[in-house]
Amino acid sequence: MPSRLSAAVVLFFAAAPGARPQEPPPPPEVSFPAKLDVVVVDVVVLDRGGEPVERLKARDFVVREDGVPQPITHFEAVTLPESPPSALPSASRVAANARSGPAQTPRSFVIVFDDVHLAPERAALAKKAVEEFLRTGLAPGDHVTLIPTSGGAWWSTPAAAGTDDVVAAMHRLEGQRPRNRSIDRISDWEAMRLHLHRDKRVGAEVVRRYYEHRIILEPAWQNRETARELTDIGEGHPLIRIKAAETYQAARTRQEATLGVLERAAEALASTRGRKSLLLVSEGFVHEPSMDRFRLVVDAARRANVAVYFLDARGLDGLPAHADAEIPEPTDSRDLGYSLNESVREAEGAVSIAADTGGFSIKNRNDLADAMRRISRESRSYYLLGYQPSNPRADGRYRKLEVETSRPGAAVRARRGYYAPDPSGKRRRPAGDSLDPQVRAAIDSPFDGAGVPLRLTSLVLGPAGGGKANVVLAAEVDPAALTLERSGERFEGALETFVLVSSRATGESVHNERLLELSLPPEVKQALEATWLPFQREFQLAPGVYQARLLARDRRNGRVGTVRHSFEVPAASFRTSTPILTDRVMPAPQAPAPARPVPLARRTFTSGQQLYYAFEVYGAAAEPGSGVPRVEAGYVVRDAQGSILAQAAARPIPPGPAGQLAQMLAFSLQQARPGSYEVVLTVSDRVSGARIEVRDPFEVAAASADLGTSAEPVSEAGRRPGPRGPS
Repeated sequence: MPSRLSAAVVLFFAAAPGARPQEPPPPPEVSFPAKLDVVVVDVVVLDRGGEPVERLKARDFVVREDGVPQPITHFEAVTLPESPPSALPSASRVAANARSGPAQTPRSFVIVFDDVHLAPERAALAKKAVEEFLRTGLAPGDHVTLIPTSGGAWWSTPAAAGTDDVVAAMHRLEGQRPRNRSIDRISDWEAMRLHLHRDKRVGAEVVRRYYEHRIILEPAWQNRETARELTDIGEGHPLIRIKAAETYQAARTRQEATLGVLERAAEALASTRGRKSLLLVSEGFVHEPSMDRFRLVVDAARRANVAVYFLDARGLDGLPAHADAEIPEPTDSRDLGYSLNESVREAEGAVSIAADTGGFSIKNRNDLADAMRRISRESRSYYLLGYQPSNPRADGRYRKLEVETSRPGAAVRARRGYYAPDPSGKRRRPAGDSLDPQVRAAIDSPFDGAGVPLRLTSLVLGPAGGGKANVVLAAEVDPAALTLERSGERFEGALETFVLVSSRATGESVHNERLLELSLPPEVKQALEATWLPFQREFQLAPGVYQARLLARDRRNGRVGTVRHSFEVPAASFRTSTPILTDRVMPAPQAPAPARPVPLARRTFTSGQQLYYAFEVYGAAAEPGSGVPRVEAGYVVRDAQGSILAQAAARPIPPGPAGQLAQMLAFSLQQARPGSYEVVLTVSDRVSGARIEVRDPFEVAAASADLGTSAEPVSEAGRRPGPRGPS
């Protein structure tokens, strides 16, 4: 049964006045217009030592499309300073998508951990390499996203603050492609050639191998007629045809999974500024030109200006090259050369995507972490070249690109080409994804979107049964960014909200989708513009670390805001709820029940206010004999210099009628000067000797005019029809 605090959080929906937060800074000016007829090429220039070349101008480059020189109409040089790793910042209690200060151009590193194409032993080695890169190859300001191809949650975070979380999320992944060393094995490349193309040369090789291993007992070359029958895969041996079909379908399923993730990851980066690198950690996959997914991945990377790098995990274990072909011990000298060639063919798909998007492949190396650090170094300095193609036809055809520089001895790395826009002009929605493409891209993006300013925090409350806890996500949205139209005496609008909560330990996600229908009197609208509009979502979660992603879209103007927040549900039996720090309480519906606190994501209050601090205690030991717990709590409020604003010595918390241990403290900001403060709460179990200390930071702003306290609830519609929530 939900705790008293949980019930208060879920049922209450009101506004509270306070200091108005600063407006988010305007987006930085960009030199590239958002036009479909401008092709943007992301270029890295390296000297003979492999270091980035800086200070080049547009006149130093030549761009050719299908051999025809193209005038460079847009140019931007980006150079990021090298800086040593900084101290890890503490996790923020409240996440916000409105940032103050100058806009930065961050680097994005998306690590696609291709577990569907990794054998278990190589996945273990790959995880060690990726962890080393995460800890040594990233700089403050970088963003990293981890994506498994087998499905499950994406984990995205600033590099320094969230490295441990990314590493923990990665370590739950296991290679899902078991090594197949059976004597009747057909490789993915052979299966494709046999099943799709009826390749007689490949068929003859498989027939010979099957005969040598006595899978086929009659010789393939007894006479000309027999040889023709057995090597004609279309009409030949049924065992090989069936095996090729089974292998091809399994390979196709894996390819669809990996290519679908690559396409979606590139789409998520389309609106992101800065250098974007997608690192595919995999054993690779075959290149199937007839498969439309390859084109879609390259096209998505072109639109997003993303470079894909293929890091071949087969170089991690030091095995000979022919071991990757997984063919049994050769009985014929021809098998060794054949297996060497097959090792290359089995990864051609990943190699081609890297080359086509301006990245490169790292193969036959045991130090993948060093290769990833090389990618990081190269992305420190790059150039964006834009041009309007002399061939304007939207025919969907592939256009070959060549980029040269006049700098002597310099090497240029850029994508090899792109696909012209589709003649239909329509963007395809990925199969099985019912979510609106705009919402999907915003949810997937590693960065917060500030189209609608948001704040988000988490409250871990009482037990929910089954070892889970009631968790409430308290959010606030700035109504000044919404289109609210006057209707009589009220302002009306609608806000679509999506909340996705993902587990670091399991990769599983739960989601909630609601529509907020707004109908506000003028005085309430004015008050909410100062304090923001609050709303909550409730979940029941097992102990562990989670990441919540909130999206809000104004139904009338189409603006989208997103914010990401990480939090932990503790496993400790003796704990407190997440304390509610607020300047508002809600009268109890029935006396003599105490007033209930109003949960807020806002952490800024004004001088002269009264603040309330409410919490519950769970898991306290019962005293022998009486069976009643003995818990004491005290607190101190102090500023950043250590000066005490308010305090109370530890006092017993009397159990409530149902045995609950709840307390709501109050202190005044009458003497508080503007600045940073914190509440330090101490809770002690006098029976077991356990002790808890909770720190809650907040800000005090200068007093402002009272904007009024009257507020009306905002109606929350149930699940709306249309696209389902993100999964």
